[in-house]
Amino acid sequence: MGCDVNITKDDRAIIQGGLSRLGINIFPLTVLWVNAMWKWKETGYEIRPDNEVAAILDICQEPCAFYDDGGYCKRCGCSVNKSKFAVINKIRMISEHCPEGKW
Repeated sequence: MGCDVNITKDDRAIIQGGLSRLGINIFPLTVLWVNAMWKWKETGYEIRPDNEVAAILDICQEPCAFYDDGGYCKRCGCSVNKSKFAVINKIRMISEHCPEGKW
């Protein structure tokens, strides 16, 4: 069985550059990511629609001490962006929420 998700050049750049630039320790972030994947699996891999993702991204980009202009949350280390590839975009997964309670 194949995977029909196409990773764009922008998605690839997010994966490769973001974490090291933020100085985030990969081990605890990996644990959080695995937990997020389990929660997302329980929803049947349901994703948010584009308009909801855009609204949440606007909230993240408002003056927030935790938002990094590169598209990462400094509070949880997750990627928050417009990507349709939910595995690298916390706000695309219906099961995920802001650790600060903003969305």
